Amino acid sequence: MGEGGLLKNIKHGDLESPDFLTNDLGKRWVWREEITMKPYAGCKYNHTPICGLLNLMKEHAFTWQEIESVHYTVSAGCRCTIEPAEVKWNPQTPAEALFSNPYSVAYAAITGDCFLEAYEADVIKEKMASPEFQDLMPRISYETDPSLPPFDDYPITVTLKDGRTFSKIEDMLPGNVKNPMSWEQIEHKFWNCTRYSAIDLGKEKYEKIIELCKNLEKLEDMNELLNVLTAK
Repeated sequence: MGEGGLLKNIKHGDLESPDFLTNDLGKRWVWREEITMKPYAGCKYNHTPICGLLNLMKEHAFTWQEIESVHYTVSAGCRCTIEPAEVKWNPQTPAEALFSNPYSVAYAAITGDCFLEAYEADVIKEKMASPEFQDLMPRISYETDPSLPPFDDYPITVTLKDGRTFSKIEDMLPGNVKNPMSWEQIEHKFWNCTRYSAIDLGKEKYEKIIELCKNLEKLEDMNELLNVLTAK
């Protein structure tokens, strides 16, 4: 229950009585309601802006080259990824890039995703020196609204070079109770993660892990899953 304890982190806010954890016991899993799965790598505050832009690009079939400007309204907490501007629009290290909203958004817009490779030192150096990033990042802007929830309901407006404008409020970031990640999205992230495994278990084992996790509630013996997760 301390200042850095799980009780505060689970609610992303002020400390409160732990009684809420047992409300509707057996009907609700309150802990799960506040735990989210990151669809991308990097700071969680980058995720809704990434998701919002990728969704608009898909919905309206435009490319990053067509973008004149992207403007977001974000939560107060998101300021840690947009301030100070001289660092966030010009990250030079993995630590700076991980907490740079415009870098992460630009990377996702240009490549279609934003995973761990986006924050490797040599990749950051390459991208920040590229004409593509130099062109797109200055076109991304933000304002903050303290009334917004930490990670959802961010308004986004994209203006294209041909004058068309598209706006939406991004409230469907995958990975929470309201909008769980689909198995397709989970598998996509899982396969991305396998590229960074300390020990490569091999394609056959990875496919078996996916199969067992999809049917976890029907699994009679958890050792079956533990065995396949173990390198031998």
